[in-house]
Amino acid sequence: MNSSLKKFGLALVVLVTCVFLYESGKKKPIHWYESYSNRDKNPYGLYIFDQEVQRLLGQDSLLRFDSSIYDFLSDQLYDTLHPSNLIILADRSGDLDEYTADYLKAYVEEGNTAIILQGSFNNMFLEVFGLEEDYIYSSVRADSQANTILELTNEQLTKQKFTVRNVDYSNEFMIVDSLKNNIDILGYKTIQDTIKQVNLVRVRQGKGELLLGLDPIILTNYYLLSSNNHLYAEGLFSYLPNQKTYLYGQEASQKQESRSLLRFIFANTALRWAWYFFLLTLLVFTLFTAKRRQRIIPIIKPVKNTTIQFTKTVANLYIQSKDYSDLMHKSIIYTLEKIRRKYYIETTNLDENFVHYYHLKSNKNQQDILAYVQFVNQFRQQQHPATEADLVQLNRLTEKIVD
Repeated sequence: MNSSLKKFGLALVVLVTCVFLYESGKKKPIHWYESYSNRDKNPYGLYIFDQEVQRLLGQDSLLRFDSSIYDFLSDQLYDTLHPSNLIILADRSGDLDEYTADYLKAYVEEGNTAIILQGSFNNMFLEVFGLEEDYIYSSVRADSQANTILELTNEQLTKQKFTVRNVDYSNEFMIVDSLKNNIDILGYKTIQDTIKQVNLVRVRQGKGELLLGLDPIILTNYYLLSSNNHLYAEGLFSYLPNQKTYLYGQEASQKQESRSLLRFIFANTALRWAWYFFLLTLLVFTLFTAKRRQRIIPIIKPVKNTTIQFTKTVANLYIQSKDYSDLMHKSIIYTLEKIRRKYYIETTNLDENFVHYYHLKSNKNQQDILAYVQFVNQFRQQQHPATEADLVQLNRLTEKIVD
C-alpha cells in the first residue's frame, strides 16, 4: 500500500469519527405525531402501555396479533373453546367497517369481551351496535391552557378526573333510543368546562360485552406518565374478566429483533449516518482510483483490403516478363469459366452455336461475341508468340462481352 492510500485511509477514519461524534452530540428530536405504536417511545406512542399491560391486566395469558382485525375475527384466530378478551387501540377506524362489525358482534355474543379505543369510528360500524358518532367544533385552540377532562361514571373504580389536550373538534357517541336498554354509559369528557360528551360506552351483546371509547390518547406514553392518568387505564381495563386476552394495535405484534449484522449501527442515528458517509466516500474513492489506474486500451486498426494492390503487383510481374501468350491464355480461361458458371453454356467449342446461345442469354452484341470467338480461335491456332498489341486487343474484346 503506497503512502497516498495510507493518508487517504487515515483521513477517512478521522472524518467518520468526527461525523459520529457530531451526530452523537445532537439531541434526538421529539415527534409529537400520534403513532399508537407499541415500539414508539415518543409522547404519543404506546411503549409504556405495552410494557405495563401484563401487570395492568393481572393475567399471564396475553397474546398479541398483527393480522387485520377482520381476518382475526372471520378466520377465528382466537380460542373458540373458552371465553377471551380483545383489546384494540388505534387512531382511526381503518380496519373497522360494517363487515368487521358483523364478525365482532358474533365474537361478543359468544360470551367474549372486547375493548376498542379509537380516535374516531366508522358510522356504519357503529350502526351495527346502535350507536352514532357526532362531531362538535371546539372554539378553544388545541395549544391553549384549557384541557379536556375525562371521567368514569363508576365511582367505585375511581372518583378522580383526568386531563388530556384539546383538539380542534370533539366527537362523542350518540345512542339510538330503541337500544338504550342494552347500552351503558361508562365515561364522559368535558370540554371548556361546559360541554359534556359521552366518550365511553358498554354494549351488551348476547353473553358478552363490547366497550367502545373515543380517547385512546390517554393511554399514550405522555399521559400515562402525567399526573394520575394511569388510574384511568386501571379503571377501564377492570371491566375485562380474568381470561385469555388478545391485544391488537399498530405494530402490536411481538417485537422482532433485526437479524442484520449492522443492526447496532442502524439502531443508532450517529452510527447510521457515519456508516452512510463511509460508504459514499468509499464509492467516490473507488470511482476516481479506478479511472486513474485503468490500463490503456490499444487501438487495433482493421486489416486493409489489399486485393487491388496484389492484382496490380502480379500484373506488373507478367508485363515485366513480357510473356503475353501466357497472360492471354489465362484471360481466356477465366473469361470462359465465368460465362460457363453464369449462363450454363458449353465453352469447349467456340462455334456458331456458342455465339447464338450466348447472345440469347447475355443479350450482348452478336458481332462483338463473334469477333471475340474468331480472335480466340485464331490465337489458339497461331504458332508464333503473342505481342503486347494482341493482349490489348483481347482485353478490349473481353470487356465488350463480359460484365
